[in-house]
Amino acid sequence: MKEEVSPQKSLEILSHYIIDSYNSAPEKPMGLIQFHLKHQGKNISCYLKADGEQMTFNFGELENYDVKLTAEHYNWLDLAAGRLNPVIGVITKKLQFEGDTKVFGKLIKSNSLFKIDADISDGPTIFEKKPIQNWSRPEKVMVILGSPRGRNGYTFHYLNRFIKGLETDGASVELIELGKKKVNSCTGCFHCWKNSTGRCIQNDDVNDLYDKFHESDLIVYAFTLYWDTVPGILKNFIERAFCLEYPYMIPGLYKTRHPRRKKLDQSFFVFSVCGFPEQSHFDSVKDYFKKISHNSHIPFIGGIYRSACMFLPNDPLYYKTYNRILDSIQEAGVMLYKNGRIDKKIINTIQTRIDPKEFQLHANKYWDNVVQRKDFFVSSV
Repeated sequence: MKEEVSPQKSLEILSHYIIDSYNSAPEKPMGLIQFHLKHQGKNISCYLKADGEQMTFNFGELENYDVKLTAEHYNWLDLAAGRLNPVIGVITKKLQFEGDTKVFGKLIKSNSLFKIDADISDGPTIFEKKPIQNWSRPEKVMVILGSPRGRNGYTFHYLNRFIKGLETDGASVELIELGKKKVNSCTGCFHCWKNSTGRCIQNDDVNDLYDKFHESDLIVYAFTLYWDTVPGILKNFIERAFCLEYPYMIPGLYKTRHPRRKKLDQSFFVFSVCGFPEQSHFDSVKDYFKKISHNSHIPFIGGIYRSACMFLPNDPLYYKTYNRILDSIQEAGVMLYKNGRIDKKIINTIQTRIDPKEFQLHANKYWDNVVQRKDFFVSSV
């Protein structure tokens, strides 16, 4: 269990920042700073000692010091963070200094407390901002099939046509069936962030899969909706992308994110199906992948979302619609490969609306037959 942080512990952590700043400075002046701090009615005495070569932090009182600060614990933290101006602090009596305050300023430089050695520059690229305008045909496409049923499921039943379309003009497409891989959940151990390689410590297939991921120009996430989101095995795979990033925090397109270990121009596309007839069932995954796009620095260039996926191939009265959708899915693959986008007319055909009342009537008859006749499933799906 994580223990609550005591005021003494917070001072120890802050002292590490101060000591690191002192040790990295070109000039290391000598000096002694005594702190008399109060927290919830209790006194805390501690000090910093700099001998010109190194600085140390200890609890206790010094007989002699160069400068002493008396303050509430929180006010000292505000001063160290730059939230409290020292002059204002003295005027308002939040801070009381005794001795040579110049020593305090020489030993503690707030503007250098949070400087780091790592190069964490990884701002938004032109490709990330405008992937379609900067599109070039992907040499390698990685299709990640997140359906636990693999090639036996409805996702692949429709996806297969899309892959054929991608391959029409010579794209190299590799299909990864996650259901055949060992993909553990992330344990949050931070090992990948603490080591220099960024490799996950777990002995499963994820490190190898992300090696392939980095070799691909276009990533296609394909899955069936599971309770309005992605199947568990795909969620595990996505979360393990933790290891592809450094732990540092940087500004992104519109919010904070992590810098990447490998800076590549990649894009991704979503191919999803669900059993219900309404398109609104995909709303949550659309929003989810938009956030993944930002956090991974990989532009989300669009998606195909086919509702009523079981209904169409199993209802003979919709056979014409079903075939028109399959043909359009294949054409969409060709368009995506060539242009990085799909014409709205094709998307509208793929996502042809099925009347919910008619769907419920036909689907219930289908399931009633399935319950009564074990062989009723269309064998190809």
